[in-house]
Amino acid sequence: MYCIIPVLKIISMNMKMKIQLLFIYISFFLLFANSCTQNNSFNGKSIDSLSVDEITTSLHEFPDDAALYFARAKKYSFSGSIDEAIADMNQAILKKNLKPEYFILLADLHLMKGQSGNSRDALEKCIKEFPSNTEVLLRLAQLHFYVKQYKKSFEYLNRVQEIDPTIAQTYFIRGLVLEEAGDTTNAIINFQISTEKNPDYYEAYIILGLRYADKKDSIALDYYRNALKIKPKSAEAYYNIGLFYQSIEKFNKAIVSYNELLEKADSTYKFALFNIGYIYMEYFKEYGKAIYYFQKANDADIKYFQASYNLGLCYERLKDYKKAKELYRYTLSVEPGYELAIQGLKRIR
Repeated sequence: MYCIIPVLKIISMNMKMKIQLLFIYISFFLLFANSCTQNNSFNGKSIDSLSVDEITTSLHEFPDDAALYFARAKKYSFSGSIDEAIADMNQAILKKNLKPEYFILLADLHLMKGQSGNSRDALEKCIKEFPSNTEVLLRLAQLHFYVKQYKKSFEYLNRVQEIDPTIAQTYFIRGLVLEEAGDTTNAIINFQISTEKNPDYYEAYIILGLRYADKKDSIALDYYRNALKIKPKSAEAYYNIGLFYQSIEKFNKAIVSYNELLEKADSTYKFALFNIGYIYMEYFKEYGKAIYYFQKANDADIKYFQASYNLGLCYERLKDYKKAKELYRYTLSVEPGYELAIQGLKRIR
């Protein structure tokens, strides 16, 4: 009754955060990567190879060159000067020879500052100039999803599907919207369609695995294994497999998967170490092995107070009360007021 529960929700929470950040940051840097491959040149040199000072000097001579503002904005954003980057992009979209990526960068910069309204405005201006740009329509769908305007998100997704029904991301985002709206069945259908459109859609396999794991359906394992085919060293996928086996009380298989994670992906992954320790402590009553894994988890993160508490609990069960008391006190030094540790000290006084 005294031990804390396994970390059964940790990946679900991480996945939700991952989804929320996926389009804000990853697509932002993909834009930089893509733009660097373009044949943008200035006075015989690649614009992206110029320094901020060189671009500034060039702008004095060519103040109406939008590509120069775009290049300098990227330089500013990489150095963390987001306000300066936004100022440059506001100049760029006033010039001739507009490109969708100018508006996209401006929208992403605003989103990085938490200015979703300004981000939306930039994207809507882009759609007026480029009404069939599916990337911008998808971003608008994502943005309305974040602010819980699901009907508007669906409208943009439907426009993308009409223009190009093969884009996997359309169905993935629709699945997210449907899920948030409470329609899990159709959400799963759309996640599945996204993997049909793009068989290498890692995030879709992970979220499908999570949804089937919620039902304790072993199909979840197939989705996680598909994710591993795409990312063979994915700690997330290995952990989810272990978590699924743990949830259906196949503890030996759970340990095998957690150990695969530690061997192939990350030897210091504290949640896998913790869960192995928990299985040995709570189900197998092998406190020596449990201590080994809880200690490894605590070594990986000295502020992991759940691990240090469970270490204390193992020593308490082994009747090593001096060591248990030491660990309960340590736990309280990390997490003052932690009730389980307080109760532990009361038991062994």
